[in-house]
Amino acid sequence: KAGRDIRAVGDSPELAIAIGINPETVLLRAFLLGSGIAAAAGLVAALDTDLRPTMALQPLLLGIAASVVGGTYGIGGLVVAALGFAAIQNCSAWFVPSSWAEPLALAALLFTLFLRPRGLWSEQRRLE
Repeated sequence: KAGRDIRAVGDSPELAIAIGINPETVLLRAFLLGSGIAAAAGLVAALDTDLRPTMALQPLLLGIAASVVGGTYGIGGLVVAALGFAAIQNCSAWFVPSSWAEPLALAALLFTLFLRPRGLWSEQRRLE
């Protein structure tokens, strides 16, 4: 019955309502079922590949730093900031040990925030 309801709502939500199927309930159940299957697959993959909760912390931190430096008023500043962080990380390996790549990128963030607290490409707004 659940599969039939999902197919009915997927084909035509209006006709599903006409025959007494609530599309919101069906979509919620389908979303919960899909999320449960994805969670189970993620759990099995985590047990197999030794995943840790903090694995994505470093890329997330650099992504947030790029969005802060790039400003929130356009995608161009974000792209330039992300490429700048990547260049700092990769080019720093020529001069210092590679373990210093991320600290140097975060030092560039602090330097940029010291010079331009609103980011490089942010608009200056006055409070009136």
